[in-house]
Amino acid sequence: SLTPGPTRLQPGDRLRLDIASRLDLLRSDVSHGYVHFDMPGPPYFARNTLHYGPDTYLTVSEAPAA
Repeated sequence: SLTPGPTRLQPGDRLRLDIASRLDLLRSDVSHGYVHFDMPGPPYFARNTLHYGPDTYLTVSEAPAA
């Protein structure tokens, strides 16, 4: 599941996309700059297909400042 979460980036910050088949491989904590909530997941490895190459892209949207 690609669950979106808000992240505030400052000028010069980098955005990294981590992809894993198990939720425990994506765990993080506040020391990495964001909060990660524990979510239940299936007890088996995911069966994902990742397509990549010169024609792939990731769309990142900017939300207006509050």
